Amino acid sequence: MKITKTTTSIIIQKMDAYTEKLLIPSLLLMEILITSIIIQKVPYTEIDWSTYLQQVNLYLNGERDYVMIRGDTGPLVYPAGHLYFYSFLKDFSIYEAQWFFGVLYVLNAFVVFRIYEICRRCCGLNLNLDREDGRNSCTGGSSVWSYRVGLVLLCLSKRVHSIFVLRLFNDSVAMLLLYVSVWMFITSRWNFGCF
Repeated sequence: MKITKTTTSIIIQKMDAYTEKLLIPSLLLMEILITSIIIQKVPYTEIDWSTYLQQVNLYLNGERDYVMIRGDTGPLVYPAGHLYFYSFLKDFSIYEAQWFFGVLYVLNAFVVFRIYEICRRCCGLNLNLDREDGRNSCTGGSSVWSYRVGLVLLCLSKRVHSIFVLRLFNDSVAMLLLYVSVWMFITSRWNFGCF
C-alpha cells in the first residue's frame, strides 16, 4: 500500500485534532494534582490574610469609613468587592481557604486555556499540509507547538500558584474575573463580559 501525501496529511491532522482534544483536559488534571500537592506539602505564607480578616471584622462591625478600616499591614486600599468576598471567607480556616483558592485557581487555568485556544484558532495557527503548490509544509506548525508548550509552562508557574494558594491574595479573584470577561468578549458575549 502506497502512502500518499494526502494520506499522510490526513493522518497528521487527525493526530493533531486528537492531541488538541486531550490537551486541555490533561493539563487541568495536572493542575488539580499540582495544586493539591502544593496545598498539602508547601507551607502557607502569611502576608495579608490576617489583615484582610481584620478589615472584614471592622466592616462587619459597622465601620464604613475607608480611612478607619485598617489591619496589621495598613489601611484598606481595595474596593468594597474585596470586603464582600473576604466576608464570605471569614469563617474559613487557612487550610480551607487554600482549598477554596485552589478551586479558583483551576477555574482560572481553565479560562486562560480557553482564551489561548480561541486565540490560536483565530490566528490561524493550524497545520497546513495540503498547499495548492503541492508542497507539504507546517505553516504555523511551530506556533501550534509553541501554544502547547506555553500552556504547559502556564501550569508550572510558581508565581501564579503562590498568589492563589500559598498567599491567598485578592489579586486571584480580580484576575479570574478579568479573564472571564476577556473570554466573554472574544466570544462576542458582550453583556456577560461587562458584568
